[in-house]
Amino acid sequence: QSQTGETQPNEVAPDAFHPDIQILCHGDGDADPLLAPIAVVSDQDTELPPPFIVVGTRSDSALDKLALQRGAADYLVADDLSPETLDRAVRYAMQRHEAAGAMTKLAMYDELTGLYNRRYFEKALAEYISGFSKAGAHLCLLTLDIDHFKIVNDTHGHDAGDIVLKKLASTLKGLTRDHDVVARTGG
Repeated sequence: QSQTGETQPNEVAPDAFHPDIQILCHGDGDADPLLAPIAVVSDQDTELPPPFIVVGTRSDSALDKLALQRGAADYLVADDLSPETLDRAVRYAMQRHEAAGAMTKLAMYDELTGLYNRRYFEKALAEYISGFSKAGAHLCLLTLDIDHFKIVNDTHGHDAGDIVLKKLASTLKGLTRDHDVVARTGG
């Protein structure tokens, strides 16, 4: 137990063969305080937290369900655990994590240019406006449009147009700071 009286995992360690995944082992006790810190980590929306597997001392459907609700990739029972079962659980957790990462990337980025997409831009802009107005600071918004871009596609083909868009995106990213948001909001 921690100083606050909450039950803590007995061990939190990266798996030797899969250093990107954590195995959380716990004994008997109240499950909700055990997993409460995990819920905070799992609520991040900018980057996916590393996957984790909870290993319990007994079969407990309530804890199993709670662990999965809080973001665990799996709930395993120590007495039923074999190296093969753990390896399979870790592999599946990593596959799901990679798929979720790809889906997150698709939801946030423009596939062609690699810039943020309109959806992410609108969310970021609202957050910037809120933060800057609370701080009494100023915000600069610059929009660019390529005049007669249809002519490039019609004359030289869509592949050439894609090259122009990628080069422009790369140039804009090179001219901005790390905390600036550069997004492709149009077609």
